[in-house]
Parts: sequence; C-alpha cells; structure tokens
Amino acid sequence: TPDFYEFNKYSLLFLSSLILLITWTLTLVSGKQVRLLRTPFGLPILTIATAWLLSTFLKSPNRAEPFLDAGQTGTILALTFLYFSCTNLIRTKKQADLLSHLLIGSVSLLGLAGLIWGSGVTKSLSSSFPAFLKSPLWTPAGSPISAVIALISLVPLLVTTLIKEKSLSIKTYLLSIALFVTLAGAGALTYRMFNPPAGISKPALLSQSVGWSIALEALKVSPLLGTGPSTFISDFTQFRPV
Repeated sequence: TPDFYEFNKYSLLFLSSLILLITWTLTLVSGKQVRLLRTPFGLPILTIATAWLLSTFLKSPNRAEPFLDAGQTGTILALTFLYFSCTNLIRTKKQADLLSHLLIGSVSLLGLAGLIWGSGVTKSLSSSFPAFLKSPLWTPAGSPISAVIALISLVPLLVTTLIKEKSLSIKTYLLSIALFVTLAGAGALTYRMFNPPAGISKPALLSQSVGWSIALEALKVSPLLGTGPSTFISDFTQFRPV
C-alpha cells in the first residue's frame, strides 16, 4: 500500500524545505537585505497557501490533523517554502539548468521503473525479494496514481525544452529518450491499474458525478473556504447521493 511511503516522503519534503528555508534566511541575513524574487507562479502559490491556512484555522474541526496528514496543509506549506526558497536561492542560468536536469532525470527514472514493473517482468523475481516488489503496480512513488500524475506533469517541461533545442545534439536525443520513457512508463502503469493481473484489484475511484455532487453540497455550506482540509470522509458521509 502507499501508506508504507507516506511518512518517509513527508519527512523528506519537510526536512528539505526546512534546510532550504534556513539557507535562504541566512543568505538574507548575511546580505543585510530582504530580497524576494518575483515569479509568474509566486502570487498564485502564495494565494493557495493562504487560503489553505485560513480554511484550516476557520473551518477544519481538528486544526492539528491537517498539519500532520500527508497531502494536506502541512504539505502545502512545505511545498510553498520549497518553491520560494529554490527560486530565490537560484542566481544563475547554470543553476536553473542543473535543477531542471535533475528534475527530468529523477522523473525519467520513475518512468523507467513504471515501464519495467508495468510490463510484468518482475513477477519472475527470486523468492528472496519482498512480495511487494513483484507487483506490476509497484512504483518508487508508493502509489501508481501518484506516479502517473508526476510523469504526466513532466511532459510539458520536456516538450518545451525539446522545442527550444533548435539543432540535433546529444541533449536533444537524451530529452527525446526521457520523453519516451516518461510517456511509456505512465502508459504501462495506467494499463496495469485498469487491467491488473489475477489477485490484484483495480483502484477504487470515486465517480465524477458523485465527486462533483459532494463538492457542490460542501460549497453550499461554505462557499468561500470550504469545509476545511482533512474533512473529505465526513463530507462524503454527509453529502453523498442516496
């Protein structure tokens, strides 16, 4: 299950954000000036984080839980700090390119893992390997749905970078391979999710009609800030169609 990965991923995100935030703060103190780089995504990200905080404190019945649950307020704040720390610590184009290449490389490896495991070749692994490593739905992301979202999210960056490369070079070939591996990995995982082998059930996904119905009913109760983070189960119980 993805629960095995949640604590580790959340801890890594929190520690990385904290280290970068401290580094950025020390840089500002040493430079004796407050410098905040303006980016196209800065204001939208700050607005989302502010709305999430207000919803947590004003609407959530348990204010501590959203900060501890993965994917909720604590995750949003950590990602916000990570974004602003990274954008303000990067000073040169070389540093930005290095970060972009690391991102492309890491997600491409995720796609390669999805392609290998999604193809089903790992089911013949030795019995000494843990059982979960033999599953065609295993992914380093913990959840095949999370992996597919991460892979698809990288496609626009890969396509844009390829378009900017006007001549054929080693970089162009590597980017093309990365794009192929990313799409193939996402496709293999998606196929395996909806066509699993015997003994593995399909993911239980809420239908769009039911999801929209619950969301609209929740918005009627609180149209501005919603019902608060970590309240989906209670909203589902209260507002699901009969």
